[in-house]
Amino acid sequence: MFPFLQAEGLRDTLPPSDKSLGKLLSEAPDFPLAALDLLQALCNPDPETKDGLESPVTERITQGLSAVWSLILLRPPIRSECLNIALQVIVYGLFRNI
Repeated sequence: MFPFLQAEGLRDTLPPSDKSLGKLLSEAPDFPLAALDLLQALCNPDPETKDGLESPVTERITQGLSAVWSLILLRPPIRSECLNIALQVIVYGLFRNI
């Protein structure tokens, strides 16, 4: 659970180009499924919600996708869930014209 709490903190403090979030989640000894919710929110932000992030939303989406890609490659047990998150980004982006 500790790496998940760190991941939540890193999400808002690191620049979007930093790869630490993906590295932390992919190398953690245990992967809480609540971390998938964090990635889902990062990759598919609710357009109605303003969470106070200083960076543009598209940069945070890129940060989330980078973490999802690391998990697809390094954590086979959650690969299908991560692929679903990536697919939702594509569909979401088509409708929002990102």
